[in-house]
Amino acid sequence: MPGRIFLLHDSGETLGADSNAPEYMIGHLDQYLQQSALKGIHFVSLKEGYQGHRT
Repeated sequence: MPGRIFLLHDSGETLGADSNAPEYMIGHLDQYLQQSALKGIHFVSLKEGYQGHRT
């Protein structure tokens, strides 16, 4: 099953970070997810994506 993993992290407290960064990221993430869904892109959690796979 091909796919990508998105790791998002910004506490807004990192030196030089915009204190509103988490709010901006969540707002844009919501837009991205909605637009991607319209294009037929399906999202799953890591747990869902690897369920049944052996390491």
